[in-house]
Amino acid sequence: MPEIRVAPFSEHLGADILGADLTKPLDDAAMKAIVGALHDYGVIRLRGPFMPDINLVNFAQRFGTSKYSLSEFVDKCHPELVIVSNVEVNGKTIGLKDAARKWHSDLSYMKTPNPISILYAHEVCKQGGGTQFVSMYRAWETLPKDMQERLDGLEAVHSIENYGFTGKDGMPAEQRKNYPEVTHPVVVVHPITKRKALYVSEGTAIRILGVSEAESRELLDFLFEHSVRDEVMWTQTWQVGDILVWDNRCTMHKQTDYDPTERRLMKRATVMEVFPGI
Repeated sequence: MPEIRVAPFSEHLGADILGADLTKPLDDAAMKAIVGALHDYGVIRLRGPFMPDINLVNFAQRFGTSKYSLSEFVDKCHPELVIVSNVEVNGKTIGLKDAARKWHSDLSYMKTPNPISILYAHEVCKQGGGTQFVSMYRAWETLPKDMQERLDGLEAVHSIENYGFTGKDGMPAEQRKNYPEVTHPVVVVHPITKRKALYVSEGTAIRILGVSEAESRELLDFLFEHSVRDEVMWTQTWQVGDILVWDNRCTMHKQTDYDPTERRLMKRATVMEVFPGI
């Protein structure tokens, strides 16, 4: 297998992985290089020709075990994958639609969120429909020292209801009731890199515990704005066949707007149990 090369998009966030052929099994050296790039840059991209979904499944399994609770959107041929799409059949959306309109870290409304997400482009928009990412390492590291001291040790409440789903977003009200509010640290320590990262987002974080309601709102509004500055952001413009892998422990993301008459179809692997070193 050709040597894996890493081409960073910036110093802090995002990198292309070059030389990886996912139609063949990845050897341990190649996988080590890919995982290393993920730890260094938070989100990585493999840009190549479109391939069968089984190759995506095999690639995802090198990161860990995929699990889903949204059974109605699981791919029938490959249950390790879930469909993310605005495509409708008989008036019903075939996948989770527009579930990334607000900045968020995947499944942070769950007690045990998924560490790794993998998204594969089947059909993309001619314009828009991209995915923006920010580094939550940098969001933490660029906070004033007194703010870091103020936040360290605090916890925030996360709720799926904060996301404001509508009837056609692919998340029925009865489904949302399955996810009660949970708490997570405002600042997390990555288990592998040992770096600190902010872990609050406009998509799910609704209040900070241990402070007044007014202070909680003030802190959250400040952190939301601070975390999504242009200098810590990278935007993915999708091409068919693109695969993105990102680490939810140190990044946030959201989709960009697009013409709703255009078809958008992705397949996603959500890694809930990571292998050692990931």
